[in-house]
Amino acid sequence: MKEKLMQRILFPWMILLIYILHIPVFGQNEKPRIIGQNFLVNGASVSQAGIGAVTLELIFDKKMDQDGQAHPKVYFSQDSSFSAQLPVSPFWVADSIWHGLFNISLNVPSAGNGLYNFRFHGAKSAAGAEMDTTFGLVPLKICRPELSVISDLDFGSVAPGLSRQLSLVLKNKSCDTIVVDSLITVSPFSIENAKTARSVQADDSLEIPVNFSPMSRGQFSETIEIYGAQMLQNKISATVSGEAHGPLLSVSSETIDFGRVDLNKDSTQNLTIRNVASTNSAFNELLHFEISQFPDPIIYSLSRIRGDVLPGDSVEVAITFRPQESRLYNNYYLKLATNDKLHTEKMITLTGYNSDQSPPTRISNLQVEWGDIYEGFINEDVLKICWENPGSAAEIGQIRWKFSQSAAPPVNNDDLGKGGVLNLGENQNCASLSLAALSQGNWYAYLWLVDTAGNSGYEDFVDLQFKLDLSHPATPLLVQSNIMSGDWVSDLDSVEVKLKLASGGQISQLDVARVFIKFNSPPEDGYDFAEWSRVGSVQNGIAAFKFKFNPTECGPGTMYFWSADSAGNFSNLTTPLELNYKIDTCPPVITGIANTSLISARHGHAFRDTVHIDDERGVKRVWVEYRAAGTFNTKINEDSRRVFGTDDFIVTIPQNDIALQGMEYRILAEDSTALISFAENEQQRCGSVDSGWVALPTYVSGDGTKPMDESGTELPLTSGTDSTDYQLISIPFELAAPQIDSIFVDDLGEYKISKWRIFDYNTSAPSGQRWLEGDSARPFIPGRSYFIISTAKNLVYDTGRGKTRSTLCPDSIEVFEGWNLVATPFNFPVHSDALSLVNSNSPIVLYPYNSGWEFSDIMEPWQGYAIFVQRAAGAPINESIYLVVQPRKTSTSTAKSNSFFSESPAAEWSIKISATAGKSRDLHNWVGVRQLSKPGYDEFERAEPPLIGQYVSVSFHHPEWHQLTDRFSTDFRVPGAEEFIWEIDIRCNARNEIVKLNFDFEANVPENASVYLIDEQQKSIQNLRTTTQYQFLAVTEGSKKLKLVVGSEAFIEEMAADLALVPENFELLQNFPNPFNPETTIRFNVPQNGQVSLFVYNQLGQKVATLMNNSEIKSGYHSLIWRARDDRGFALPSGVYLIRIQFENQKAVKKVLLLR
Repeated sequence: MKEKLMQRILFPWMILLIYILHIPVFGQNEKPRIIGQNFLVNGASVSQAGIGAVTLELIFDKKMDQDGQAHPKVYFSQDSSFSAQLPVSPFWVADSIWHGLFNISLNVPSAGNGLYNFRFHGAKSAAGAEMDTTFGLVPLKICRPELSVISDLDFGSVAPGLSRQLSLVLKNKSCDTIVVDSLITVSPFSIENAKTARSVQADDSLEIPVNFSPMSRGQFSETIEIYGAQMLQNKISATVSGEAHGPLLSVSSETIDFGRVDLNKDSTQNLTIRNVASTNSAFNELLHFEISQFPDPIIYSLSRIRGDVLPGDSVEVAITFRPQESRLYNNYYLKLATNDKLHTEKMITLTGYNSDQSPPTRISNLQVEWGDIYEGFINEDVLKICWENPGSAAEIGQIRWKFSQSAAPPVNNDDLGKGGVLNLGENQNCASLSLAALSQGNWYAYLWLVDTAGNSGYEDFVDLQFKLDLSHPATPLLVQSNIMSGDWVSDLDSVEVKLKLASGGQISQLDVARVFIKFNSPPEDGYDFAEWSRVGSVQNGIAAFKFKFNPTECGPGTMYFWSADSAGNFSNLTTPLELNYKIDTCPPVITGIANTSLISARHGHAFRDTVHIDDERGVKRVWVEYRAAGTFNTKINEDSRRVFGTDDFIVTIPQNDIALQGMEYRILAEDSTALISFAENEQQRCGSVDSGWVALPTYVSGDGTKPMDESGTELPLTSGTDSTDYQLISIPFELAAPQIDSIFVDDLGEYKISKWRIFDYNTSAPSGQRWLEGDSARPFIPGRSYFIISTAKNLVYDTGRGKTRSTLCPDSIEVFEGWNLVATPFNFPVHSDALSLVNSNSPIVLYPYNSGWEFSDIMEPWQGYAIFVQRAAGAPINESIYLVVQPRKTSTSTAKSNSFFSESPAAEWSIKISATAGKSRDLHNWVGVRQLSKPGYDEFERAEPPLIGQYVSVSFHHPEWHQLTDRFSTDFRVPGAEEFIWEIDIRCNARNEIVKLNFDFEANVPENASVYLIDEQQKSIQNLRTTTQYQFLAVTEGSKKLKLVVGSEAFIEEMAADLALVPENFELLQNFPNPFNPETTIRFNVPQNGQVSLFVYNQLGQKVATLMNNSEIKSGYHSLIWRARDDRGFALPSGVYLIRIQFENQKAVKKVLLLR
């Protein structure tokens, strides 16, 4: 009876405990349970989403029925009603992982923005058991953009020519930031920096200054269009309006010319000032004017200097000119000031003059353009002259001249001889005097000026003498030369000739001033020469000359000689003196080299090229130099062969020397005079220098090639199913079939996400459409990399047919702002020193992926890398950004980057922070001090790489730096301070994994500074000088905040707030989390160094696990992670366990609950 009574009492409690612990006592429970739930956008886990595609991910605890009718049904609401079914596109991505794709729009969900809860049912396990109705583990915050204009703008009335500014207010009614990309309107309304992006914070307003600047009268109404990519309608509009009122000035003339007025006389003219009326009288206003006179009001007087004019009316202002001396009055003007804002000041020019009978001044500073280089000789039909005008140049009306073959000055203004008259324009000071009426010979010229009043300066003339010569000298005749016609010349500096310039009776009348020479072709005119020489001593019509021997072509040639007299007349240019020669100062000319943009070297076969070589005196030797692409280790093959009966030669690169990384070669030839040349390469010249080298791609046929390292060892794909098993790959070949299926299907089989997956990241695509999977990925091209994962072990794929890239010139890869997946386009490793950016000043940091992002100084072929790029300040927005790769091979043995400092000055120091969580890792993060650092963002900061798959990430969150990203893997400070605080943000989605942090004191950390890590959530503080590792359990998504504090003990205590640097008392804290499955963190504090024992007992008092046994522990805050296993390593069942700790003579116990 007692036993039955006890059963009745205990049975309900046992049922309750079994329900709580989920222990299947009465048989195996086959119903599937949801053990994980995520919302994904672009593959990343989110807790908030806006308009666009979202993937709901459910993770079940067992294999599921993937039949089309067994998908989970999803209901959602902002309360607990779950009244609406979520329209999803369902699919299974693994045996126990289900994805449902749904779209958020302006109308879906219809309940508006806010926090939505979810409920699921209907999914079945592979055994056929249907899940229980299950409430979602996490909610989703939906935040759709909603931007509106508070009110339209009315500027009221503004005068034409003025401007008024009002603010257009935009209200963001949503719960997320909205970016306004641009605003567009038309004149007379304007917006400064209309195409500059502006951000409107959630539930906030933005004021945008708008200007109204009318340039005419009237009523104006326009629309401002506001564009933003986040807005589903793409744009919203606002109306702006205003009116322009005012007077409009018009004057009868802006220049009033009174002409000539005698002394003590005056002349009056009227200036009409009009107020032009608008067609709409509502826009008219009274015109007010005031007139100022400059430089004084004495010479010109006014009938009125101010007044008002009604719209449509006008007034007359009488202006009187009274000259006081004989001169030109042309520097006077009126300044008309009005209330017309378009014409606030109008200048009216006033001119007039008075003259007497004085003659003009004498011509001064006369300049003559002679026929050639000899002064006093002319061989043209005009004499061109210029002079310096007198101060009263505006009064000069004519220039006159007299020509005479004897000295005969003019006796009056009309005594011109064979001269003439030229009327001059205002301020004209150059003229061409006709010589058409003159015969050859010596002439006198007399020149003078006449003013506009007819006063002549013939008595004060300027004279000159010249010789008019239109005849041509005789063609020179060769008397003697140092070059014998028909002989080859190979080393000659100058041509020495004696020429007969005249013969017989012409010697006494000889006028030859210069002799000219030209090589290779006759002169096109007298000035088409290579060199000229003055005529020196002449004996019997013969003179000696010496010219530089400088022909531009090799082989047979001709020198041409001609002469010119003092007036610049040339001898007969159609039959100049000719002197033939033959010269061999040029090396062989090599043509016909292969066009390697169309022709490649086939791997495993010798390469041959046939060229044509010309040389005047024969080719002595032909050879080829070649090297593997990207290197400077040159080989030579002199085994060339001449094609019988031709000037063609065949050179060969042996098959064993054809490298898979590509080739470079050049062909050289030597002639009998030891001159060497190489074949010019017009197709592949890089810059202005041609060294003769030609890039020769290597072609692989059949199945192509396979990924290999520098030693030739094949590189298999990493095998695995975990997201940390992804790797970045690239193919440094231009493939005949670069599509994804063409490359991998024959090696990996048909595309199945359970077997292999591949992802392409297209940074240029709109946000949300950048990740491209499988067949949607872009084709492989050199310089582009992809994420791939495969379950196949030790598999090495082949590429198919293709060829390497040209390596003579740098290769350019177009990149975009943000993160880019890139690779070397060449089939050899390239050091980061060989990389540069165009239109970006971002530091080039290479991130390979190996269970997490790492640093590397080398881009290895077949691998992939991420780089972060920002556009340089001032770089044109319409110009692309390029990563330029120099084709210089480096050794892969070069050490990869593992430290931010190469050499550290004493004032610089750093601490490297690394994190691991299971297979995930983030090893490269730094804090510290650098001499050249600046407050905020500077050149030393590095963007935190993107989150991929299962991750752990250490970063420093700085949205106030206003960069493309707000998370960084470095945070260096300005030197000078002694106390520093860094806030560390650790993110990890590897649930129930132990996150281990390591702090490596790399360089010059101040010895007198304390370094502590503060965990305010765990209420613990750790001295990193004594313990450089810290760990915690990743139990929830999101981020964990830690503080790294460097400074004095007093500063540390201030930052630690309620946490003492050393605990005052021994204490065992409650484990976290509790209940737990399968790990939990056990925390305890000890006030001084001593021995600690830590054991786990079941409810029967049996010890099941020994965590510490008389372990020596230093004073401080301590934690360890227990994975719910006994001392044999077996997993313990669900239940209540006791944690017992003993420190010296003190003991403490805590209960924990394990729920499997």
